Amino acid sequence: MTRRTFIAIDIWPGENMLRAASVVRNLYSSSRMRWARLDPAHITLAFLGETSPAQVETVSQLLQQRLGATGSVTIGVTGFGSFGRRGNPSVMWLGVNGSDRLTALHAAVNEIAMEAGFNIESRTFKPHITLGRVSKFSGEPGPGAMPEWIRNSMIQETEVAELVFYESILKPDGPEYVAIRRVSL
Repeated sequence: MTRRTFIAIDIWPGENMLRAASVVRNLYSSSRMRWARLDPAHITLAFLGETSPAQVETVSQLLQQRLGATGSVTIGVTGFGSFGRRGNPSVMWLGVNGSDRLTALHAAVNEIAMEAGFNIESRTFKPHITLGRVSKFSGEPGPGAMPEWIRNSMIQETEVAELVFYESILKPDGPEYVAIRRVSL
């Protein structure tokens, strides 16, 4: 039986990140959204999709062998944005100011995924923390509505020392993420 999987790093939200998420929820309250849980939030490094038991084992082993004890990464949560067409976003997010280390970690994870037989998206890595997915957009809240401290300031900085191989179980009230393997960096 296959499992729907992805590889990510967890970000435990501090007071400012929770406050920023709350402001965004309030500003976009008239839009129909599925808000993401932030306990913890995560940055997806690779979405693998349907994964066989053999692939689960291969990915788990390769993550541990190649990335275990390679060193932590500093993450800065900064800024607000969205994916989708202008005026009709599909995802609302907080940006991540990663380092060369985060980019290298992303590349290494993708290499492992390809070695395990996955087709990985070739688009540019844009690290972010998803706040919500838009079902029906009701429009922008108006010029200047988003506070400056969310748009252009460092919201949170944190040291990440663990990589997580997750199973995503889709449920009517939102996905449940179950850790398959945790790898200390």
